Amino acid sequence: MNLFKATFRCSRKIALFRNLLLISVCIVLVMIYFYSKDAKVVLFKMSNFEQPRNSSEINDYVHIFHQDINLSVSSKMPDGLNMGIFLTQQSEIPVTTKSKSTAKSSQPRTKPSITTTTKAARKAQATAPSSAITVTTTTATTTATTTTRTTTTPTSANTESTERAITNLLSPKSIDSCPFIEVDPFDPNILRHVHKVKPLDCSNGLPVLVYIDDQDTLQINWTKVNETVGKLDYCRYTRVTRSGNDFSSITHSWSEKFLKDPLKLKNEENVWVQCFLNETVVSQMVEGRILIKPQVEERCETNYKRHVRENTPLETMSVFIMGVDGMSKQNLIRTMPKTRDYVINELNAKELRKFNKVGEKTLPNVIVMHSGYNVQELSIFYKRERFFDDIEDKFIWHHYQNAGYRTAMGFDEIGLTAYHLYKNKGWRNPTFDYYNRALTLAISKANQQRKSAKYCLGDAPQMVVLQNYFLKIMSTFNNTKRKPYFIYNYYNKLSHDDQNKAGSADEIYLNFFKELNRRNILNNTIIIFFSDHGPRFTSFRLTYNGKVETSTPFMFFMFPLWFKKKYPEVMETFRTNQNRLTTFFDIQKTLMDLLKFNGKTQKGNLSSRAIGLFDEIPMERNCSQAGIPMQFCNCKFVSNESVPGYISDILYHQLMSDVVKRTVQFRHKCALLSLDSVKPILTIRGSITGDPFYQVTIITKPAGAVYEALMRYNMDSKRASVQGDIVRLNLYGGQAKCMINQDLKPFCFCP
Repeated sequence: MNLFKATFRCSRKIALFRNLLLISVCIVLVMIYFYSKDAKVVLFKMSNFEQPRNSSEINDYVHIFHQDINLSVSSKMPDGLNMGIFLTQQSEIPVTTKSKSTAKSSQPRTKPSITTTTKAARKAQATAPSSAITVTTTTATTTATTTTRTTTTPTSANTESTERAITNLLSPKSIDSCPFIEVDPFDPNILRHVHKVKPLDCSNGLPVLVYIDDQDTLQINWTKVNETVGKLDYCRYTRVTRSGNDFSSITHSWSEKFLKDPLKLKNEENVWVQCFLNETVVSQMVEGRILIKPQVEERCETNYKRHVRENTPLETMSVFIMGVDGMSKQNLIRTMPKTRDYVINELNAKELRKFNKVGEKTLPNVIVMHSGYNVQELSIFYKRERFFDDIEDKFIWHHYQNAGYRTAMGFDEIGLTAYHLYKNKGWRNPTFDYYNRALTLAISKANQQRKSAKYCLGDAPQMVVLQNYFLKIMSTFNNTKRKPYFIYNYYNKLSHDDQNKAGSADEIYLNFFKELNRRNILNNTIIIFFSDHGPRFTSFRLTYNGKVETSTPFMFFMFPLWFKKKYPEVMETFRTNQNRLTTFFDIQKTLMDLLKFNGKTQKGNLSSRAIGLFDEIPMERNCSQAGIPMQFCNCKFVSNESVPGYISDILYHQLMSDVVKRTVQFRHKCALLSLDSVKPILTIRGSITGDPFYQVTIITKPAGAVYEALMRYNMDSKRASVQGDIVRLNLYGGQAKCMINQDLKPFCFCP
């Protein structure tokens, strides 16, 4: 009898457990249905766009349409495929349009305080394009401009594949916590925003007729003289140096005239040469020289010995970092295919495919890479209108200098760099051993005296002059572990305002990397080729693709061949991290780890926002753990689900109100802005079942300023709030000339 009772109780517990399990499954299925009924969810291979113009074969997409449950699974999908969830749209953000009858039966609206907002919201909902999505297979050749697309229709034969894919989707082991959004660089819907530009041509500028030979002597290229100007009366040179800060320079007295006899240079680092015919400048040249500095060499030798004794690194490798402003990884594919192909195929570059920016502009991103601090944290030590000398010990090059490295820094711009824009003053007494600031100032002076074509210095591109400067540094100290260097250089001019212009320098970057390869620079140098963020302005930024690309700058690492062979486990970990969520915090940590390189690898700690790339970054890492604000996070679920009218009214109104408040104390200077029109609202979730954020875009009048913000709506209080920064998506130029405060310029229109 006791056995019978025990058996009966056990069977009842089993039945109860089974019922609870069935109820849980039903709840999960209901949640999935409600959160996905308006979204078109796409599973795709994360590497679909890794090398879309280099590979002879690109795998098919894997599509799951939750709305129609139509699935097309690629037969080429390998086992263990790293999958992600991507709610896809076309270029202009589609919004589901309600019928009139549906709109009438929706929840009652709160009375808006600005009727224009309500009308604009309705207009945006009514005029939004439909979100038809087709199954496509992309075939690409090495020619960047040719793409062939075919459309396939899902059939009932996909049933088994559908069940298998859904099972994998719901399995925790297969879910990557970062479903990194990928967009096609050649999406037909964005091509009207993209155009090819011709290679940079400086051939019509004044010819460069003088060069510095291996004996540090100024020589005249008489062959070129005969081909261009015919003859010369004389040439002269001067040296240019900084004058106490980064915005002023001293042009020293001019040398004696020279013509037939070469002129021996002395200790001049930056040389400016002019040649005359009939008292008119017919040629000029600016060039930086690399001088061996005894004091620097003595310091480096002492520091290096101490570094090796205290830290015992297994390897000592030089570091060369080159940045390009405002270039998404997709735009690199579009505009600089030759350079990208070369670094991948010839230099075996490793791309971080899920690299995410951490700030809106250049400074918030590069300051993290250089210091490991974000702007808010660094503000404890540094205030605007001061020099960066005050926090020199926080920067990565300071640590390299203490380890016996020669350090070099350079920019192609005077005022547009992260360290010189707005109220940032750069350095008073820079500690860099080689600083090209005086060279940049000399180029500016030369162009002011004799107007050259934009981006040119005579018949040579300005960036080539600067690249040659760093080539000299690397050639001077190359191939010796006892004389390492750390170089950072950054290029703003071509790509800052127009992402398409970067294409005009494709050949220039290509030739630079070829020269690095020819000189065997990579033999003992790790090269980092990167950008700070994607496009921030122009009409392209308003498209869906533009909203994605702004957060996805490119990031490449190039290692010496021997390093890959000697440390296979480290490189295997690095290759794993190519498909993990990474940021500038990780780059800074990697640079610090490189100083004390031990050849070991381990599992990264999720409690740290910075994980070196020689340690494995966990797949489950998310934006919060990586230090990425939600506003810029590309690991998110984006949908075109319809936003109720009363919520959209409140969102638009609150954003407009927040914009106006920015300049309320300066109403005597700045005009009162009002709402002109709106863009469809995009719904964003940090997880497939997470609470929604809303990406809201408005256009104001007068002047047509475009503002975007990530917002939340509180269902209890019926209030909306901005999360993070309000970003202006178009240039304000001279519209804000009356406003001195740089932070408020984007919000001010001077009547």
